[in-house]
Formats: sequence, structure tokens, C-alpha cells
Amino acid sequence: MAHKKLGGWVIKNKLFAQIKIANELWSFSRKDGSNQKQVHLFFVGWYEKDGAAKLFTITCLWLSIQVGF
Repeated sequence: MAHKKLGGWVIKNKLFAQIKIANELWSFSRKDGSNQKQVHLFFVGWYEKDGAAKLFTITCLWLSIQVGF
């Protein structure tokens, strides 16, 4: 999935914000070991990846807004 990002660290290592627009619907991998992907038309929750921040995410269709601390 290709996407464009706008944003980054607003206050270095304290506040992160970004908007992402994708060319297809966002999908998320399940964490139960099944290796299945789920596509969500609307999602609100925490997103955590190997990085410095946990991101609060609102995803609707092709748009994702993320804020992290």
C-alpha cells in the first residue's frame, strides 16, 4: 500500500502528529498468530509499532490521523 504522509514530531520526542492518505483502504494485521489482515472502513484506537510513540489513530476509508506522545 502506498501512502503520503504529512507531519512528524511537533515537539521533539514529546508530541507526534501526522496525517496519512493511502491509495487503498487501510488494513491491519491480527495479533493472534493467524497472519490474517482486516480491512476497516472506520477505526478508532491505539496503534503501536516498533518506535518511540504509541499513536492514537482515527482511520476513515483512505485517511488516517495519528497523534502520539
